[in-house]
Amino acid sequence: MYAAAIRLNIAKLIKDAETVDDLLQEVFITLWESRLSIDANKGIAPWLYTVSYNRALKFLRKKMKEVQMVSDNTIDLSLFSDSVNGPQGDEADLAVIHAALDKLPFRKKMAFFEYKLKGKTLDEVADKMGITKDAVKGYLKDARKFILQYIKKNESSSTETTICFLLWIFTF
Repeated sequence: MYAAAIRLNIAKLIKDAETVDDLLQEVFITLWESRLSIDANKGIAPWLYTVSYNRALKFLRKKMKEVQMVSDNTIDLSLFSDSVNGPQGDEADLAVIHAALDKLPFRKKMAFFEYKLKGKTLDEVADKMGITKDAVKGYLKDARKFILQYIKKNESSSTETTICFLLWIFTF
């Protein structure tokens, strides 16, 4: 009943079908193990959605540690060795990400850079910008969404670009 929707939720972040199926199975195992502590009045759909999203992020973080990304405000796309684009393709993919960052509206770009690149907390970013913590969260969400849409629209970008960006966003 829920498997198809939860599979799609995981597949938004993870492109490997076998990994998606493994994570889906883990989600339902966790559901079974937690069945007595889940509030039946709230329903299980939101719980499944949250757990599946968190499992996918946990998987990405684990992969990120294995890959060892460069953290000095750049992304080393060469670490994804199955690239068919070659060095010029890697530079083009990196250029797509940087172009997307440059096209962000100023306030969203500021929130994104302060939080993701400078490592400031949500409260610190909110204080610096003179807005609420929830507004910062909204800016970050909008920035991620905009950048991903930009990457997907760009004809020269590859699936690797999207994967690299996701790993970079959810790790730093």
